[in-house]
Amino acid sequence: MQVRLLAGLLDRGDHVGRPPRRVRSDHTVRWRGVLDKAFPGGKAQARADGQRWERAYALAVVSRINDLRNRVAHHEPLVNGFPLSGQHRRLKPEQAHADCLRRAAMLDRDLHALLADRSDVPAVPSARPTGT
Repeated sequence: MQVRLLAGLLDRGDHVGRPPRRVRSDHTVRWRGVLDKAFPGGKAQARADGQRWERAYALAVVSRINDLRNRVAHHEPLVNGFPLSGQHRRLKPEQAHADCLRRAAMLDRDLHALLADRSDVPAVPSARPTGT
């Protein structure tokens, strides 16, 4: 729930209400000045990825993690990757794990270090039996 909610808050927003009280809910205004507070390590992580630190970058990371959460919640296999919503591409498990670490780094560098140090996820694909 938290990832889905966060993805919804990071997007651009949409119109709400019915005419004549239909107004545009602009989430981009909401994030001005608070993005760095919500994600203290975001600027450093974006720079490490060669990206510009902005709401769209945070949204991209959170949206990919939300797609991963949806696949796991529906007990879908992840071994061969999983499709990203609204795109014609798949994300490999290694990329999904990197996104999880990326989000952890955006939140707290100590959390990132802990997860990177303790995670067994990178070893799973190499332990996968190969077909003969």
